[in-house]
Amino acid sequence: NIFRGDMMMPHRRYRGQINVPDMFTRLLYSIVMTGLAPASFYEAGPGGTRAHAHYDGLPVDFIAGAMVGIGCQPQRGIRTYNIVNHHRDDGVSLDSVVDWVGSAGYAVEREGDHAQWLNRFEAKLNALTEAQRQHSSIAILQLFRQPFPASEAAIGCRHFVAAVGTLPVGPEVPQLTEAYIHKYLDDMQGLGLLPAGRRPITGAA
Repeated sequence: NIFRGDMMMPHRRYRGQINVPDMFTRLLYSIVMTGLAPASFYEAGPGGTRAHAHYDGLPVDFIAGAMVGIGCQPQRGIRTYNIVNHHRDDGVSLDSVVDWVGSAGYAVEREGDHAQWLNRFEAKLNALTEAQRQHSSIAILQLFRQPFPASEAAIGCRHFVAAVGTLPVGPEVPQLTEAYIHKYLDDMQGLGLLPAGRRPITGAA
């Protein structure tokens, strides 16, 4: 079996088990510490509306369970599994994540002009201490210099989706939720990355 993964995100249950240096954690940290986000991370929809975009991340415990489950099934030949959050119509995007940072109790100002947001964002990141900058998006700002396309070509994952339907971790590939992002932020608090004292994190992922 060949497994081709995308963004692996923290465990849905274990606290503090996060990949601190990855780009998603850095982005969450930077949004919280600067209090800034663009009106949208994506190219605008018709009439300037917010794009109906999607983010492909999946929790690592689900990915691990799927890989183990598939690996235990006997089969002949070589099969490739693209491990993808295939719910492309769910509208759960980086913009949703910013909404959920706000609902977790962190103040976030949305800047309508993308270039202006990036300039302000970079200035605020540069104003952080050296230790704080090490956890921030300062080194990967080039990724955000232009809004992302709202619609990108979907990666084929029918073998993966079908296999998950037969496994204990299934029968569905999970979607990202508000409670899950709140738990992620709580993980970051528990590791001392984010300041404590925000509104308590509630709900299950």
